[in-house]
Amino acid sequence: MNIKTRPMKQEVAHVPAPEGLDWEHDGFMLSDGDMMAGLIDLCEKGRDHDKDPFQFYLKYTRRNLNVGFYSRNRKINTDSSFSVIG
Repeated sequence: MNIKTRPMKQEVAHVPAPEGLDWEHDGFMLSDGDMMAGLIDLCEKGRDHDKDPFQFYLKYTRRNLNVGFYSRNRKINTDSSFSVIG
């Protein structure tokens, strides 16, 4: 069985910061905006991401991330909670 593209319900989770963490001073935010921009750019240029998955370079860890891991065609993990979180 493969995952099919379909609308999903919106889920929001809030996890409080650890005690003693000053979010305003020490906090940071991560975004996948650069990864999605790269994926969209390649697909618009004709690349078939399903057959040749996009490799996104993580500049701070200097490693490549195989974005195919998140493929809509991947096998369903039956142990999953089927939520955004897990």
